[in-house]
Amino acid sequence: MEGGLPTVAGELDGKTFSMVVDTGSQFTKLGMQLAEKMRLNLHHTPFTETDVNGKEMQIYAAHIDHLGLGRYRRRKPVIEVTQIPASSGLVVGADTLLNIYRRDIELSFANREIKFFVPEGCDDSFLGYWNANASAIPLSDLAGDDPRQILTVLVNGHEMTAMIDSGSPNSILDLNAAKRIGLDPKAGEIVQVRSDGSVHRQGKQWQVSLQRFAIGDEIIEHPTIAIADLWGWTPNFPELGFDYYSLLQSGSWIPAVQASPASKYEPPDMILGDDFLQAHRVLLAMSQRKMYFSYVGGRVFAGAVNASAAIAPQS
Repeated sequence: MEGGLPTVAGELDGKTFSMVVDTGSQFTKLGMQLAEKMRLNLHHTPFTETDVNGKEMQIYAAHIDHLGLGRYRRRKPVIEVTQIPASSGLVVGADTLLNIYRRDIELSFANREIKFFVPEGCDDSFLGYWNANASAIPLSDLAGDDPRQILTVLVNGHEMTAMIDSGSPNSILDLNAAKRIGLDPKAGEIVQVRSDGSVHRQGKQWQVSLQRFAIGDEIIEHPTIAIADLWGWTPNFPELGFDYYSLLQSGSWIPAVQASPASKYEPPDMILGDDFLQAHRVLLAMSQRKMYFSYVGGRVFAGAVNASAAIAPQS
């Protein structure tokens, strides 16, 4: 963990770099500074992204020979190159972790391990091999062209969608979702938010106490959680008139072609960040469209008081 984010040593065109593992980023992203250091040929794209100050920044793309994580290789990817200063390194996104490999991925941050599995004949098997009592809940893609994974949780008894986001140091409930269930964030404590290296979450956040949070068979009574406007300005959910994923992967904007309409995003109600992931052992079983998980200790949500003592199986 570096700067609160899971970081691995990976390979890009034969050179070793530190890479942030970010299941909450749709695309694998390379910072402009690193791209220039590698002397990559950059191509203009029709896309821009907006930084936290409202400034539009041009998005470029670079053709890479290979990207490596351990024994696995992603061949000939086209990687987004961003000018936003905080993304000066390399962020490995869901297009690499959850889509291209078509493998199951285990996130065991308490053990400082990430494992990839090649499933064979496991369609009906219980895959929580480390704990016979591990929970299993359904997963789904955020959108047809977006492999980020969402699941259903209960917040104060209300069903909400949550995205597994290893690129965020802490879990956050979206401001609009909070208001929808009658939570008043302004009654909570305002906290300072730091920027992280992938999604640039900055601005105002509140910490509020929930009555109950439930995921699968796990219940947390009276946890404290952060509330923020997740999708009001972040570049993670751009309103684009293009099929961004197809264009980025094919490079078909060179030369420009008629683009198909983009999938309509329905942003999730909250993100489950590294505070949740460090307190659990998690297997994203893409082969079964399930998440297996078990509690391993510690605070589930950053700032929660005695959260570990409040966890109990659902009756």
